[in-house]
Amino acid sequence: MNFDYELNINLLIIKYVNGTISDQEAALLADWVKESEQNVIYFRTMCRSFEQHLPDNAEAEAFWNRIKPTLNQNIPAAAPRKRGGLLKAISVAASVIIVLGCVAFWGLTRSGSTEQLPLTAQQTTTETIQPTAIAEASLAEVVYTTSADEHKRITLPDGSIVILNSNSRLTQCEGFNEQERNVTLCGEAYFDVAKSNKRFTVHTSDRSYIVHGTSFNIFDYGDKHCSIVTLHTGKLEARVKNDAYMLMPGEELRVDEQTQSVSKLSVNVEDSIGWLDKKLKFSRLPLKFVANQLSHKYGVKINIHSSIEDIVYTGQLDNEDITTALHLISITAPIKIAVTEFDGEYYISKHEI
Repeated sequence: MNFDYELNINLLIIKYVNGTISDQEAALLADWVKESEQNVIYFRTMCRSFEQHLPDNAEAEAFWNRIKPTLNQNIPAAAPRKRGGLLKAISVAASVIIVLGCVAFWGLTRSGSTEQLPLTAQQTTTETIQPTAIAEASLAEVVYTTSADEHKRITLPDGSIVILNSNSRLTQCEGFNEQERNVTLCGEAYFDVAKSNKRFTVHTSDRSYIVHGTSFNIFDYGDKHCSIVTLHTGKLEARVKNDAYMLMPGEELRVDEQTQSVSKLSVNVEDSIGWLDKKLKFSRLPLKFVANQLSHKYGVKINIHSSIEDIVYTGQLDNEDITTALHLISITAPIKIAVTEFDGEYYISKHEI
């Protein structure tokens, strides 16, 4: 395997990840990936590695453009890939990552600030897959995750936008946008789906949500407690086990895993995306649903007594700490409740006089 050919493949992958690849280069890369399963695995691995090092500001991009001429940019025609070439390619990729590290360092030391995206005051990162020929082929599964106190704005190859809440995981399924558009979600996310004749489906733990051009919010951490989907615009079909529910704008579907019950009601849809501004808004929500949302936001376990878990609560929290948040709920709930903390866990029960 020619060393320059190995290097050029890695450069194409870099250009694909940072969205600067041309249609001709994308077609070449797609042909190479399709040659073997080994190439597919290598492509996926390097995409994930390069995504962690690419620059995301103008000055870093300019620096990258200045150093590109020092690398071999003559892309040869696709050649058969030998089995022994993969390990060598990985070693070549390591040298490319060193260059990327310099670019990343340049961007960090020169920028000095974090860009504030619209819709949220919380720290937000962006990840975009450009709708090039390689993206249209959708050869690889792509996984996005968020840590605690992080939002991530993602643009999928079809132009759909997803904003991930903290501690969430979104997977763009292999073959996305070929015949259908499938993603899986564990956590919470707001979707603004691009219109297309290809069906868009969000799969969660044991549910699926089917749309075409629609905006909606999903809360479903797959922990067998509760899930909520709120439709903002368009139409949405929710499939829960063997049943299907059609939602219209302004409607919300709540699934209670403990009681195996499903309820649909009209709501203020803005309440479902209060988290974009680091707020939690509850509208006639059972206390057990409230406790579940608080558990995921603050990363603590909250136990609620069965005698009050179905009491409906309406209120708002403005990014208070967990102790203050639970105190506010205790004094604004429709009944008197007591909050006890023991060994890092919280217990909510009816206050006995």
